[in-house]
Amino acid sequence: MSLTELTGDFAGTNYSKPSDNGVWLVGRLASGDVVTGESAERLVPGAAYRFVGKWESSRYGKQFKFEHVAEAEPISRQAIVSFLTRYCGKVGMTLNRAHRCFEEHGSDCIRMLREHPEGVRAISSVDEENRVKITSILATEKRFMQVKIELALLLEGKGFSKNTIDECVKKWGIRASGIVKGDPFKMMTGKIKGAGFKRCDNLYLSLGHPADGMKRQVLCAWDFINRSNGDTWVQQAEVSQAVRSAVASADVNPKQAIKIGVRARMLAAKDVDGIRWLSTGRRADAERSLAETAKTLWSRPGNWPTKMNPGGMSDHQKAAMEKCLDSGFGLLIGGPGVGKTFCVAHLIKACQSSGAGAIAIAAPTGKAAVRASEMMQQNGVKAFASSIHSLLRGKMTDDGWTFFYDRSNPLPYRIVIIDEFSMVDVELAAALFEAIDPQRTSILCVGDQHQLSPVGHGAPLRDLLSFNRCVGELEEIRRNSGLIVHACRAIRDGNPIPSAEKLDDVNNLMFVHSWNSSGTIKAIKDLFQSLKAAGKRDIFDDVQVLVPLNTQGPLARETIAKILQNELNPIRKEDEDAVGVFRKGDKIICLSNDEYPNKSKETDYVANGEMGRVASAEKGEIIAEFPLFSAPTREIVFREKGPLGKSFALGYAITAHKSQGSQWPVIVVIADPAAGRVASRAWHYTSVSRASERCLIIGDKNVVEAQARKVDVERRKTFLVELINESKGTK
Repeated sequence: MSLTELTGDFAGTNYSKPSDNGVWLVGRLASGDVVTGESAERLVPGAAYRFVGKWESSRYGKQFKFEHVAEAEPISRQAIVSFLTRYCGKVGMTLNRAHRCFEEHGSDCIRMLREHPEGVRAISSVDEENRVKITSILATEKRFMQVKIELALLLEGKGFSKNTIDECVKKWGIRASGIVKGDPFKMMTGKIKGAGFKRCDNLYLSLGHPADGMKRQVLCAWDFINRSNGDTWVQQAEVSQAVRSAVASADVNPKQAIKIGVRARMLAAKDVDGIRWLSTGRRADAERSLAETAKTLWSRPGNWPTKMNPGGMSDHQKAAMEKCLDSGFGLLIGGPGVGKTFCVAHLIKACQSSGAGAIAIAAPTGKAAVRASEMMQQNGVKAFASSIHSLLRGKMTDDGWTFFYDRSNPLPYRIVIIDEFSMVDVELAAALFEAIDPQRTSILCVGDQHQLSPVGHGAPLRDLLSFNRCVGELEEIRRNSGLIVHACRAIRDGNPIPSAEKLDDVNNLMFVHSWNSSGTIKAIKDLFQSLKAAGKRDIFDDVQVLVPLNTQGPLARETIAKILQNELNPIRKEDEDAVGVFRKGDKIICLSNDEYPNKSKETDYVANGEMGRVASAEKGEIIAEFPLFSAPTREIVFREKGPLGKSFALGYAITAHKSQGSQWPVIVVIADPAAGRVASRAWHYTSVSRASERCLIIGDKNVVEAQARKVDVERRKTFLVELINESKGTK
């Protein structure tokens, strides 16, 4: 049955509850009709609405189940008065004037105000500027109402989120439905959430656009490259096959589509040894920019302090620092326990005492920046780090991140130090290096080349290290971290992982053997029960479980987190008002960088991967506390079933990718035999290295060592090395 429309004045809500996209309700109209469905906002009694949906029979009688709802042009006196005062109340439309407008022109008064305001005596005393505003507001609102209904009918049954309509209207205003109808792919290129190639393509075809349209083929190629697993470049043969499979038309012509894409700079092409490689224009430009700036910085002396206080530094550390400070761009690398932070702290002290100039410290994420700040304080340095995006004053736009500081407006610092550089992808690295004045600013990047590759494309640290220029590598273990550090080295080198039979300060890594998922889950429960009984650890802040997979299988993040929630924070009597996943006291993790509303009705920035605690979870409204080093705790407010709720999850178990840039006293690593595509040498190395005092690996040791033999970062296809070596450029 196709969708139909029902228009009427909303009389009130019979029942409602929070939902994924706002509120699910059963309501009644002034006509007596019953409507039920999900709305982004609570419906206002007295206002008129247009519902798009289907009539259905239920045990409560006939109901109109709506898929979408938008405000409609009101007809009744109550609805018209409510409408006028709500939208025009701030520009002179008082309650008394609204009633007088209706008395003059009845249900036609809104049209009169919109088209012939000079003929409405009720607003004659309103100043001219506000009369113009009333006319403009009413004209705009009418167009928005129509646009939302048009989009609802257009997107119905195509798999788009209910929020897609609001996002499109927010982005394109009253032109939204025309833009989407004329070119559905603009939702994809415009970064509308959930508008991937397949959904937009389905809508494109349903609207009768040509199946063999060249733009469709170009965007298919562009989308395939964008979804590549960390590669900056993909072979043209793979892209062509993807276009043929997706387009499935007799007239498909991938070669011509790629040619057009390259000409339009959506794509970039490179021929190497008889193979043609493709990238997106944005990715290729970022790689070239990074190569050029790195080369320039390497070619000149750095403005590092001439003397460093060597107190406490070993000869090995001194030699490593001399190497990485030999030009305007240096790399300081090493695994856990070798003293990277200690050496950087000495460098910053020397810069501060020698007057080398303003210093900036940054890390890829806000979470990593907080930890970098803490480590500096512990080493006697009064300096605070920020995220790279904050350092560059970044802003998310339709075309991705844009930055205040760039090549034409460089950073006002003489020294820039970047921690956790292994997490930085090509595009972020390019933006950072473009913002550095290559003639007056020096940069030191600090990292561990054996950790997980960046979430984005490319492998800048791997590629830059291949030149062995201005690289200081720390290898001597300086921190007494027991077996944890030795296990990291064994994983790195592909050797058997050393472990203890009983944990202590030296023998601080142990396998808890399990042969199946049920045994692993029992071992996890037993471990936390013993930790609770011992009372020596804060089981929320000191202990973290790391897993490879998010949702698939019995050992996935969602499953383990729920099990631990029930073990550590079971439902209490006061949790009766908690209607969803979260309970008061839960450990919670943020899943995306964003500004979130706080208790003061302003916003606070919370970074992807930051951990907090639920302070309140009443009737679906969550108040979560996120601590911030040297600053007051941020209290974020969101509805669990609303759009922001998807940005948070239980934090009792997280993936190793989310753990990067952080450290906990105790790490529990789950060896999942089903995670062969994710769990690699870098994954296990990163997981174990998150532990500062104890590490337990639960599962089959043979599974862990088999997974740790898989090396994946080398497989990422880039041309950064070739560009620095002045090989042939992008065509």
